[in-house]
Amino acid sequence: MNPLKYKKSSKKRENQNLKVCLVTKATNIQTVHNSVKPWSDFQYYTNISFYVVIDSTQKSFGNIFPNFVNVVEVPDSFQPAHAKYKARALEWFRKHLRLCENDWVLHLDEETKIDTVAEDFARFQLPVRLFKRPLLGWMHGSFVLINGGVENTITWDTDCLAEDFWFAFHVRLLIVVPIEELADAARHGFQFGWIHAIALEQPPTCLHDLIQQRRRWYSGIMAIDSLLVKVALTISMLGPQFHFNM
Repeated sequence: MNPLKYKKSSKKRENQNLKVCLVTKATNIQTVHNSVKPWSDFQYYTNISFYVVIDSTQKSFGNIFPNFVNVVEVPDSFQPAHAKYKARALEWFRKHLRLCENDWVLHLDEETKIDTVAEDFARFQLPVRLFKRPLLGWMHGSFVLINGGVENTITWDTDCLAEDFWFAFHVRLLIVVPIEELADAARHGFQFGWIHAIALEQPPTCLHDLIQQRRRWYSGIMAIDSLLVKVALTISMLGPQFHFNM
């Protein structure tokens, strides 16, 4: 099985409104500028709109983006019940644009998750392709396409630092455990699929940023209220130690 093999015929959907959403702290201007450049090839598609979401009003990009790019600043006054940092920005974007089931949001960010092909296939691709759902909550938070109706059902209002894992984990619960109060959402048939394309991102610029990134991931995932998730994460963390001790 080749994890990078394109399907001969991809599944087609009618996308009335596709919104490309890039969330940033506005600290790495050049990286964001490089990410926005390829968008110009698609600016004349009337059903595609582009957004750069800044999770602070204290920083700005000025006028470096072309006119077709919408810059959205998350106001400091927006304080949801739980969400902070990137999750707060995503929650503001969801509410500010009033997403609906006719909307699809392609989420992008500046961070690169460096994975080997084997890990990427086993942990991320294989469960999605076989079972139409992720392994627990393992989902890359960047280059992920989500329906507006799904976002409205789950929301991004979480204090979990690994908001992408939290989101995927709770969508998975709708698929696996359609409890009474979520029965309507479960009947929508939420499923995961794989985008047969490759996205390139810039990794952390220094060792300190890399450590902070991994710390956020591990602490965020460990905060998920699931014993199975905690055990799986612990095993994945111990794996490299067993490898080097052999």
